[in-house]
Amino acid sequence: MHVFDQFGSILQILKTQARISNKATEETTTPMRTRSQTNQHNQRTAGDSIAFIKLVLVTALVILVRCLEWILQKMILIYEKLPMIYNAARFCYEKPDLAQDLIRTSWHLAYVSYQSNLWTLSDAFDAFFGNSIEKMNEFGEKANEKVKRGGKSPNSPTKSPAISIKTPR
Repeated sequence: MHVFDQFGSILQILKTQARISNKATEETTTPMRTRSQTNQHNQRTAGDSIAFIKLVLVTALVILVRCLEWILQKMILIYEKLPMIYNAARFCYEKPDLAQDLIRTSWHLAYVSYQSNLWTLSDAFDAFFGNSIEKMNEFGEKANEKVKRGGKSPNSPTKSPAISIKTPR
Protein backbone atom coordinates (compact mmCIF):
# COMPACT_ATOMS: atom_id res chain seq x y z
CA MET A 1 0.00 0.00 0.00
CA HIS A 2 2.72 2.32 0.83
CA VAL A 3 4.24 1.89 -2.61
CA PHE A 4 0.97 2.73 -4.35
CA ASP A 5 0.58 5.93 -2.31
CA GLN A 6 3.98 7.14 -3.48
CA PHE A 7 3.13 6.22 -7.07
CA GLY A 8 -0.12 8.29 -6.89
CA SER A 9 1.70 11.35 -5.56
CA ILE A 10 4.32 11.02 -8.30
CA LEU A 11 1.52 10.92 -10.91
CA GLN A 12 0.03 14.08 -9.45
CA ILE A 13 3.37 15.87 -9.67
CA LEU A 14 3.82 14.77 -13.29
CA LYS A 15 0.33 15.93 -14.27
CA THR A 16 0.97 19.33 -12.69
CA GLN A 17 4.28 19.67 -14.51
CA ALA A 18 2.60 18.74 -17.79
CA ARG A 19 -0.06 21.43 -17.34
CA ILE A 20 2.58 24.06 -16.59
CA SER A 21 4.63 23.12 -19.65
CA ASN A 22 1.52 23.14 -21.89
CA LYS A 23 0.67 26.68 -20.79
CA ALA A 24 4.22 27.82 -21.49
CA THR A 25 4.23 26.33 -24.99
CA GLU A 26 0.84 27.89 -25.79
CA GLU A 27 2.13 31.34 -24.84
CA THR A 28 5.26 31.01 -26.96
CA THR A 29 3.55 29.50 -29.99
CA THR A 30 0.87 32.20 -30.49
CA PRO A 31 1.49 33.78 -33.88
CA MET A 32 2.54 37.43 -34.08
CA ARG A 33 0.01 39.76 -35.64
CA THR A 34 0.87 41.49 -38.81
CA ARG A 35 0.55 45.24 -39.10
CA SER A 36 -2.72 45.03 -41.07
CA GLN A 37 -4.23 42.66 -38.49
CA THR A 38 -3.25 45.06 -35.69
CA ASN A 39 -4.85 47.99 -37.53
CA GLN A 40 -8.01 45.98 -38.06
CA HIS A 41 -8.03 45.06 -34.40
CA ASN A 42 -7.65 48.72 -33.32
CA GLN A 43 -10.34 50.06 -35.66
CA ARG A 44 -13.67 50.93 -34.11
CA THR A 45 -16.81 49.31 -35.26
CA ALA A 46 -20.17 51.01 -35.68
CA GLY A 47 -21.32 49.55 -32.37
CA ASP A 48 -18.35 51.12 -30.59
CA SER A 49 -19.17 54.52 -32.12
CA ILE A 50 -22.81 54.28 -31.06
CA ALA A 51 -21.77 53.29 -27.54
CA PHE A 52 -19.41 56.28 -27.41
CA ILE A 53 -22.15 58.64 -28.61
CA LYS A 54 -24.52 57.23 -25.98
CA LEU A 55 -21.87 57.79 -23.31
CA VAL A 56 -21.37 61.40 -24.41
CA LEU A 57 -25.13 62.07 -24.49
CA VAL A 58 -25.66 60.55 -21.04
CA THR A 59 -22.77 62.61 -19.64
CA ALA A 60 -24.20 65.78 -21.18
CA LEU A 61 -27.62 64.94 -19.75
CA VAL A 62 -26.16 64.45 -16.27
CA ILE A 63 -24.35 67.79 -16.49
CA LEU A 64 -27.53 69.51 -17.70
CA VAL A 65 -29.61 68.00 -14.89
CA ARG A 66 -27.07 69.07 -12.27
CA CYS A 67 -27.03 72.62 -13.66
CA LEU A 68 -30.83 72.77 -13.62
CA GLU A 69 -30.86 71.44 -10.07
CA TRP A 70 -28.42 74.16 -8.97
CA ILE A 71 -30.49 76.86 -10.71
CA LEU A 72 -33.71 75.59 -9.13
CA GLN A 73 -32.10 75.53 -5.68
CA LYS A 74 -31.05 79.16 -6.08
CA MET A 75 -34.52 80.13 -7.32
CA ILE A 76 -36.13 78.42 -4.31
CA LEU A 77 -33.71 80.22 -1.99
CA ILE A 78 -34.60 83.57 -3.56
CA TYR A 79 -38.31 82.73 -3.46
CA GLU A 80 -38.06 81.95 0.25
CA LYS A 81 -36.24 85.23 0.91
CA LEU A 82 -38.58 87.42 -1.17
CA PRO A 83 -41.01 88.21 1.67
CA MET A 84 -38.10 89.25 3.88
CA ILE A 85 -36.68 91.48 1.14
CA TYR A 86 -40.12 92.97 0.51
CA ASN A 87 -40.68 93.68 4.21
CA ALA A 88 -37.27 95.33 4.57
CA ALA A 89 -37.89 97.46 1.47
CA ARG A 90 -41.35 98.38 2.77
CA PHE A 91 -39.87 99.44 6.11
CA CYS A 92 -37.26 101.56 4.34
CA TYR A 93 -40.00 103.16 2.23
CA GLU A 94 -42.41 103.85 5.08
CA LYS A 95 -39.86 104.93 7.68
CA PRO A 96 -36.71 106.07 5.88
CA ASP A 97 -35.21 108.00 8.82
CA LEU A 98 -35.63 105.11 11.22
CA ALA A 99 -34.32 102.61 8.65
CA GLN A 100 -31.24 104.73 7.99
CA ASP A 101 -30.53 105.07 11.71
CA LEU A 102 -31.09 101.34 12.29
CA ILE A 103 -28.72 100.35 9.48
CA ARG A 104 -26.04 102.84 10.55
CA THR A 105 -26.02 101.76 14.20
CA SER A 106 -26.06 98.06 13.30
CA TRP A 107 -23.22 98.59 10.84
CA HIS A 108 -21.23 100.59 13.38
CA LEU A 109 -21.72 97.91 16.06
CA ALA A 110 -20.59 95.13 13.74
CA TYR A 111 -17.68 97.14 12.32
CA VAL A 112 -16.27 98.20 15.70
CA SER A 113 -16.62 94.70 17.14
CA TYR A 114 -14.85 93.20 14.14
CA GLN A 115 -12.06 95.78 14.19
CA SER A 116 -11.39 95.20 17.88
CA ASN A 117 -11.25 91.43 17.23
CA LEU A 118 -14.25 90.69 19.45
CA TRP A 119 -16.11 88.98 16.61
CA THR A 120 -15.16 87.17 13.46
CA LEU A 121 -16.45 88.43 10.13
CA SER A 122 -19.32 85.94 10.16
CA ASP A 123 -20.26 87.00 13.71
CA ALA A 124 -20.23 90.64 12.64
CA PHE A 125 -22.43 89.88 9.62
CA ASP A 126 -24.86 87.89 11.79
CA ALA A 127 -25.06 90.80 14.25
CA PHE A 128 -25.64 93.33 11.47
CA PHE A 129 -28.27 91.13 9.84
CA GLY A 130 -29.99 90.34 13.12
CA ASN A 131 -30.12 93.95 14.30
CA SER A 132 -31.20 95.56 11.05
CA ILE A 133 -32.76 93.33 8.39
CA GLU A 134 -34.55 91.00 10.80
CA LYS A 135 -36.02 93.95 12.72
CA MET A 136 -37.30 95.43 9.48
CA ASN A 137 -38.76 92.05 8.57
CA GLU A 138 -40.58 91.81 11.93
CA PHE A 139 -42.10 95.24 11.31
CA GLY A 140 -43.29 94.18 7.87
CA GLU A 141 -44.79 90.93 9.19
CA LYS A 142 -46.71 92.83 11.88
CA ALA A 143 -47.98 95.31 9.32
CA ASN A 144 -49.05 92.47 7.01
CA GLU A 145 -50.95 90.78 9.84
CA LYS A 146 -52.70 94.04 10.67
CA VAL A 147 -53.75 94.50 7.05
CA LYS A 148 -55.03 90.92 6.89
CA ARG A 149 -57.16 91.46 10.00
CA GLY A 150 -58.83 94.41 8.32
CA GLY A 151 -56.77 97.21 9.76
CA LYS A 152 -54.86 99.75 7.78
CA SER A 153 -51.17 99.84 7.06
CA PRO A 154 -49.23 102.04 9.49
CA ASN A 155 -48.61 104.73 6.89
CA SER A 156 -51.74 104.40 4.86
CA PRO A 157 -53.82 107.58 4.64
CA THR A 158 -56.65 107.78 7.14
CA LYS A 159 -59.04 109.49 4.75
CA SER A 160 -59.56 108.66 1.17
CA PRO A 161 -58.95 111.55 -1.19
CA ALA A 162 -62.06 113.58 -1.82
CA ILE A 163 -62.95 113.09 -5.42
CA SER A 164 -66.49 113.83 -6.25
CA ILE A 165 -67.85 113.83 -9.71
CA LYS A 166 -71.21 115.46 -10.08
CA THR A 167 -73.14 114.44 -13.05
CA PRO A 168 -75.65 116.90 -14.51
CA ARG A 169 -79.27 115.87 -14.30
